[in-house]
Amino acid sequence: MGRVMIPAVGSPGGASPSGADDRWLLCSVEQFLIRTFDRIGEWQERAAGRRRLMHLDERMLRDIGFDPASAAEEANKPFWKN
Repeated sequence: MGRVMIPAVGSPGGASPSGADDRWLLCSVEQFLIRTFDRIGEWQERAAGRRRLMHLDERMLRDIGFDPASAAEEANKPFWKN
């Protein structure tokens, strides 16, 4: 896939103080997309696991080291939080 040119943060114009021509940072679009879809997949798995947790009875929760209160707390976390 192609590459995206992103201006570097720093001095005006993006030039480095050393004078080297590092005004542009090359970022692989392919790597960006892979990381993005991986993260979305993690979020989906986390949300699904939390939904399943809410369907377990007390005995099952105890078997995996949870009590109903901590299971409810975990299940109510937003999908993006660990």
